[in-house]
Amino acid sequence: MTTNTKPRNSRTPAEWQEAADGAQVMLLVDAARQYGLIEGGPEVNQERCVEILRLAKRRGITPREDCVERAFRPTDGDSEQGASDDGSRKGV
Repeated sequence: MTTNTKPRNSRTPAEWQEAADGAQVMLLVDAARQYGLIEGGPEVNQERCVEILRLAKRRGITPREDCVERAFRPTDGDSEQGASDDGSRKGV
């Protein structure tokens, strides 16, 4: 299944930050899959991810250092155990 790769005109810095973080996470997921660390998941359009990172960088935006942790952090509706907003472990 392919997705539309036409760039969306993100206008706010917050939108560009989310796009940069998402692109970085997807590239890391794809690398982990290529190394055999994980299986399955969505097909990653590497060229599009790199393009998003390039466009974000032109706007002075780079992926957050904790973008992976943010992407996989449990939400309030998830289990009791997991990382809290301050990074500590709940229920452990």
